[in-house]
Amino acid sequence: MRFHVQHRWQGWDADGRLVFDTPEGARRVEAAASVLALGGASWPQLGSDGAWAPVLQARGVEVAPLVPSNCGFDIGWSGHFAQRHAGAPIKPVVAHWRDADGKEHALQGDAWLPRPA
Repeated sequence: MRFHVQHRWQGWDADGRLVFDTPEGARRVEAAASVLALGGASWPQLGSDGAWAPVLQARGVEVAPLVPSNCGFDIGWSGHFAQRHAGAPIKPVVAHWRDADGKEHALQGDAWLPRPA
């Protein structure tokens, strides 16, 4: 397996090769098998913008609509911490909880400190 970072998948060319935009320019790759780890649409500044969805849909692949999976919560950050880090991500955050049946759960994700209103 090879991981290629800073590559934006553009689809396939007429010969069935994978087409990528890379920092060095366009790249075409012939592969027997591929795993596309494309992300969602939650962080466009880092390339996670969901631009891959129409490429797959044009090939007849059913793609579920991308929807937010975030939730809000309040934390009593100190004024200094909140002011200094407003708008910055906190990575990683792991939330642990028990559901109504007592089953334990954990979920890892990111949190953002909101900017002052």
